[in-house]
Amino acid sequence: LYQGVERANMLDYGIQHSDIYDENDKELMQMLGEVKVLRAIFYHDLIWYWGDVPYSLLPSYVVDNPVYDVAERHKILDDLIEDLKGIAPKMSLSSDNSFSDRAERISKDMCWAMIARLSMTAGGWYLKPDGNSYGKMDRLSNWKDYYKTAAEYCDSVVERTNHSLSKDYHQVFVDQCQLSASATNDDVIFEIPFGKESTGSIGYIHGQDGQCPGCHTSCLGQGLGFGPAQRSLSSFLQGR
Repeated sequence: LYQGVERANMLDYGIQHSDIYDENDKELMQMLGEVKVLRAIFYHDLIWYWGDVPYSLLPSYVVDNPVYDVAERHKILDDLIEDLKGIAPKMSLSSDNSFSDRAERISKDMCWAMIARLSMTAGGWYLKPDGNSYGKMDRLSNWKDYYKTAAEYCDSVVERTNHSLSKDYHQVFVDQCQLSASATNDDVIFEIPFGKESTGSIGYIHGQDGQCPGCHTSCLGQGLGFGPAQRSLSSFLQGR
């Protein structure tokens, strides 16, 4: 996660300090928005698992001490919410003609959704350290303000994009399996792709080549061609 944060910080800093930086450049602002949302996702996961964590929005090569101080979780969440609020208006909706990518690319829709997610986390209950025990459950006194922000940006997603979030729950997974889910068809706002021109078959064909079990040299590189998992499946289908 911190490797992702560092790379996001590098790109964020690099874009904003570049000679070609121009806030009227729609493509550049879209790119900047995508990296800011990715960074927010990384930090949200860190906070979700560990609470107060080391924090910086600058790359390690521009700070005096690359060992980041631990920051209070709500400080981080507040910074990220404001960061995304600032860039969201400059990003493209998934319904824009210029945005031809599927849900594997971050759109304005996803930026709004991430603001809502961060706000829900900031306004919710959390385990607050007290120095003497495992801590105690607490929440901020202004938690309703965060929930209002979450509701506002959720409404933006539902009312101003193609994501009405009204699809039958069962159908969401059917569409996924049929590869019909995209950035413009309701439920899927953003998804992390496995890899370009690749499949999930790695779990099916992993292992040493089954055609020459005694070979450990010339055929070792062919291990992804016919492995134990495939042999087991073949035996099962043949009723062995």
